[in-house]
This record gives sequence, structure tokens and C-alpha cells, in this order.
Amino acid sequence: MSRNRSRNQGLHWVHIFRLVLVLVSFCFVGYVSGPRLYRYLGHSVRWHSSCAACVCQCSSEAFLSLPRGLCNSEDPEMMEEMGKSYIDLLREELSLRTNMTKDKLEHADALTRETNKISSHFKKEAEKCNIEVRFCEDTREDAEAEFLAERKRSALWEKRARKLGWKASRSLS
Repeated sequence: MSRNRSRNQGLHWVHIFRLVLVLVSFCFVGYVSGPRLYRYLGHSVRWHSSCAACVCQCSSEAFLSLPRGLCNSEDPEMMEEMGKSYIDLLREELSLRTNMTKDKLEHADALTRETNKISSHFKKEAEKCNIEVRFCEDTREDAEAEFLAERKRSALWEKRARKLGWKASRSLS
């Protein structure tokens, strides 16, 4: 018995779910087609309202299509845009993208030129540094060679002095 009761409750929820789904569907259809249907029927049936009449010249043929938003027939920019063909819109889009690409390319070229300029500056500085390092290395080698030659001469003079009787004192004051 309780099994039949749980089955009936399950069927009851399925029916409620279907009813809610149907209601949501009707609401959606009303939302999508409502404004166009109102405009379509609005010319034949006058509704008394405090709002001014819509001066919209939208097509009443496709009242079941999705709404585009407000119909601004008095806006010259909107009328100009709406009057353009698909090809004109594509040309305009292509032109805008071409201009944007040119701007980005010019910016990239400017950055490349600046990078090359900075790189060239650092290469010159590195070359100057390398020249100075070579000069310092050569000078150090020359000083080392002179030092070795001076030590040899000092050793020779010390040897001669010892032969003549000189004795070195280790305390240097």
C-alpha cells in the first residue's frame, strides 16, 4: 500500500514539474514575442495609457523574432548604421582592424628602434670596457715584467755586494 502511495507522489511531482515547465515556456514566448505582438496589434487596437505613442517604424512582419532593443528611428546615427549593408559593415570592420593593426605595428617598430638604440649604446659601452680591461691587463703584465727584472737586478747587486763583504741586516727600520 505504501508503495502505491510513493508511486502516486512521484507521479504527482512529475506533473507539477511539467506544469511549471509549461508555464516558464509560455512566459519566455511572451517575453520574446510580446513587444513585437504589441506593436503589431497596437495599430489596430488603441490602448489607453499615459505614455506617448511609439513612433517606431519597425517591421511588423517578423514579430516572433528576438527583440533588438529600443527602436530609435529618430536617432540619425542609428538610422545610418541600420541602413548599412552587411558588406559595408564588414568593410568598416576590416578598415578598423587594419588601422588598429597599423597602429600596433608602428608602436612595435618604435619599440624595436628604441631597443636597437639602447642595445647599440650598451655594445659601445661594453667595447670601451673591453678596451680598458685589455689596457689594464697589458699594463699589469708590463709592471709584472718590470718587477721581475728589478728583482733580478736587485739579486745581482746583492750578490756583488756580498762578494765585496757586505752583510745584510734583517731588521729594517
